[in-house]
Amino acid sequence: MCDAVSVITAVTSAYSAYSSLQQGKREKEVAEYNARLAENEATRARNKGVIEERKHREKVQQLISTQRAISGASGVDINSGAPLKLQEDAEILGEADALQIRSNFGDIASASDQEAALTRYEGEAAYSRGVSGAAASAGEAATAVYGGLDEAGYFDSPAPEPTSSALSQAPAGPKTAVASSWYSDDSAARRIRTNRGAL
Repeated sequence: MCDAVSVITAVTSAYSAYSSLQQGKREKEVAEYNARLAENEATRARNKGVIEERKHREKVQQLISTQRAISGASGVDINSGAPLKLQEDAEILGEADALQIRSNFGDIASASDQEAALTRYEGEAAYSRGVSGAAASAGEAATAVYGGLDEAGYFDSPAPEPTSSALSQAPAGPKTAVASSWYSDDSAARRIRTNRGAL
């Protein structure tokens, strides 16, 4: 069986792997939530830019209409001379201001889009770190378990069992040797008794 140190190390490493992975997931979820908020801010900025641009164009048209009304009431030709030049200037300046309004809100929206992209990238990076940390901890746990099993002799090869051929080739044991010696001694005694009888 594994020793206590190996078991504790394996359990600790496994918990670290789980914690690292969960932390990576949480950071990615938070980052995704913040990225969506930033994207919503970008959408609101663009929509507001469209509204403000339209409002400004309407104000410019109202201003030009007022100028034409005043000039016409005073008996001046509104389609020539200074009145016409005044209307053209108002229209040109109004258009420039409208485009500037569009650009300003576009910059705000672009900044929010960049923030969303950066936040989402950071979330992905945090998740990758969590996965890497979990893999490292899982490796440590596996190493601890393997080391404990190896120390306990789990991977040792069992001793081979003797075969019939090996048994037949084994040297004779003490009993065989003693029996052979007794047989030799008995034959010698018989020869002595035979010789005495002959005498």
